[in-house]
Amino acid sequence: MFDFQTLLAAACLVSFGFIGQKLIQRLRRHSIKYLQGPECHSWLVGNLPGIFRAEYAVKNEKRWVEEYGTALHIKGALGSDILYLADPKAMQYIFNTSGYNFHKTRQARVISSLITGKGLSFAEGNIHARQRRIMTPAFHFSTLRVFLPRFRSVAKKTTQKWNEIVQRMGGQGVIEMTSWMSKTTLDAMGETAFNYKFDSLDDGHSDLSRVYTNLIPDSFFKRSDKKLLFEAIWSYIPWWLVTIILRILPTHQLKRIREYMKEARRVARHIIDTARQEHPSVKGGAKDIMSILIKANSSENPKTKLDDESLMAQMTTFMFAGHDTTAATTSWALYHLARHPPAQKKLRDEIRQAKKNAAARGDSDLTIQDLDSMKYLAAVMKETLRYSPILSLLQRQAGRDDIIPLSTPLKTKTGETITSIPVSKGQVIYASIANYNRLKSVWGEDADEWRPERFLDSDYSKKQKTGLGVVANIATFGTGLRSCIGWRFAMTEMQTLLIEFIDMFEYAPVPGKDDIIPATQTIISPMLKGDEGHNQLPLLISPAPDSEDRG
Repeated sequence: MFDFQTLLAAACLVSFGFIGQKLIQRLRRHSIKYLQGPECHSWLVGNLPGIFRAEYAVKNEKRWVEEYGTALHIKGALGSDILYLADPKAMQYIFNTSGYNFHKTRQARVISSLITGKGLSFAEGNIHARQRRIMTPAFHFSTLRVFLPRFRSVAKKTTQKWNEIVQRMGGQGVIEMTSWMSKTTLDAMGETAFNYKFDSLDDGHSDLSRVYTNLIPDSFFKRSDKKLLFEAIWSYIPWWLVTIILRILPTHQLKRIREYMKEARRVARHIIDTARQEHPSVKGGAKDIMSILIKANSSENPKTKLDDESLMAQMTTFMFAGHDTTAATTSWALYHLARHPPAQKKLRDEIRQAKKNAAARGDSDLTIQDLDSMKYLAAVMKETLRYSPILSLLQRQAGRDDIIPLSTPLKTKTGETITSIPVSKGQVIYASIANYNRLKSVWGEDADEWRPERFLDSDYSKKQKTGLGVVANIATFGTGLRSCIGWRFAMTEMQTLLIEFIDMFEYAPVPGKDDIIPATQTIISPMLKGDEGHNQLPLLISPAPDSEDRG
């Protein structure tokens, strides 16, 4: 038997060998140092603190793009070179045109495996294509008709809870939105995707909700130099060693993540076992997520089969991606509407008119077609996704030598003008969703303003030269083969929530607690300036005009 010190020494030797090999490989690549970029004051962590530890999400990155252009050179950890992009044509080439040739970086995949398991967000190449092909029917437009009443039921339960709070406070009260949105979307995801009740809104004893509370801010907000360096080293050591380290290292961050994943897997197993008992044979026409997963698990065809571990990984992936990102975006939508009363009133008027129209034709509730007809609601959602994306950037790595085209000619350090950038296999790329979503060349001179009306301009899309993203040229849901598989699910859920929330209540900033910042974690969530470290969005709510008698 080997003692711990011997194993640790062996691991260190292997690590140093791999790091040396990777550094040598890096020296042989095409250099991107001719590109302009910000100064770097640390060989160990490079410019990474300006991205992952900024008080304001993408604040430094926005300044870089304004100063150096939409393609620039930044330094990563251990002296590495990173190509930072916000150029539309470059991003379209990487995510759409090139297929799987630009894969996720090791660091991005490790973080995916930590918080979601080795599911769809972790998989690459043919494995990803097969998993996505199996899962796609669960997110078909026709399935959303079944989900809509469940989304509405959860939304109404939330408004009932808020109404009780407001009445106790004399007709007006402060609601902390991020925690309520997390509970709401967790319950909605459970009931629609898994036919499972988390009962978060009823203060049920959900261990998953308990271990998830503040997990992401605790783990990824304001990462220290040590954390940034530790995460960077993942790219230089073999995967099996990364797995062992993450399994045994006793840091507070990893302990919390391991506790969450243990509970997420326990819940996933319970849901799977219950579904199998209640539905031992899944009918061929069943299209909900749970049915699709179980059917794939029992398949005899290797092309359509998900083994037990893959099945669990898809479950834990949707538990995270299916509620946390939606919660953040809905919170941001309420924040912007609270700060723009005319927009809030305009949306409320549209909602009430749609409900009147439905009642006039004899329908008690809005249909999917009604949601699609609500142009201002769609504009509010699109503008929120553009202005307040849940992801700052996507990390990719070139799988082969390639040439990335640019939509805007760029001047190098020597003054030469270039229209493309040669990259070598292994080149790390940071594609900035947040900065692309704010480019004035794409969105106009008012790109830094939250203005839903831009999406009501029928000629607006015609003015945009490069198509990117699955919704209105916005990059927030990703684009290409790895775009968010559940984007229709998320849009329908958020629209349904906003319809009930805006119809029932009026929202305003809380005096003295209205300085909300977009905080960079794995996702961008609201935090209160001066009280950072946990997600927080307090809003003052009161019954909306003429809505006191609404159900």
